[in-house]
Amino acid sequence: MKTIRVLKNRFCESLYLPYLIIGVAGITLLCFFSQLFTDVSGEKYTIIQFLLKNNKKELSLNNSISYYTIINAGMNGWIEIFGPAFLTMSYALQTSAEYKNRALNYTLPREGLKNYVTTKLVSCVISGGIILALGFLTFCILCIPFQGDLMPADKDNLKVIFYGLDANNKAMFYIYRFIRLFLLGMYLTIPGIISCIFFKDRYILFFLPVLISYIYSQSLNYLISKAIYKQDFNMINKLQKISFNNIKMIPNNKQLLLYFALLIVCITTLILLCYFVVKRRNRRGTYA
Repeated sequence: MKTIRVLKNRFCESLYLPYLIIGVAGITLLCFFSQLFTDVSGEKYTIIQFLLKNNKKELSLNNSISYYTIINAGMNGWIEIFGPAFLTMSYALQTSAEYKNRALNYTLPREGLKNYVTTKLVSCVISGGIILALGFLTFCILCIPFQGDLMPADKDNLKVIFYGLDANNKAMFYIYRFIRLFLLGMYLTIPGIISCIFFKDRYILFFLPVLISYIYSQSLNYLISKAIYKQDFNMINKLQKISFNNIKMIPNNKQLLLYFALLIVCITTLILLCYFVVKRRNRRGTYA
């Protein structure tokens, strides 16, 4: 019962309204600044640029832009890079504050080190999934008024979109899409959690997750390009599976369960790492 009560308090901290609003707004803006299409002249259009154009109908017809094209494009772009900063903002700021005001001197004896670390990381991970899903939901809602200026999605186009997520209809498409985005949000908290384990300065904790995510993404892209050059298709497939970008496109529910299992392994590892780091600092009097 004590653990459940502590976990409930941690969720209230992680979803603290001002930080929740900032996180959701940040994810929504990242969706709007995703690239939508490139016209015949080579000019690239982001979603926000397209929606602010006066000739949206003409551009929509010429480039086959429907509502579903827009919401699919909204998941691309900058979410994997900048998302970790918005998803772990509350966790990072509270961790920094606990270190600076020496709150752990009172928290650890009352809650216990095991409960403290476990509830803090679990609440951060689940809150990250919630914030990403809410941010994308807000983006989808804000795009609805523009449907009248967009090309209607034909049946063949919808079949392709639904098939990509193993969905049979619009309702299942949205359910499967948000489940995958929730999972992606949980994965994107990992760079922020790693940063908080080793650093306490709030400015570092806001920008370091972005740097970690960027380095991870660029390293994977480099390895994939090398594998393409060598025509090592087996390696390409393996590298793509561990890309953040691949999580939101998981083709079937069986693979989805595998990604959930892998997430549990990653979070368990981080909990153990955080436990030993905090325990060692506490013994050394770092929080005294």
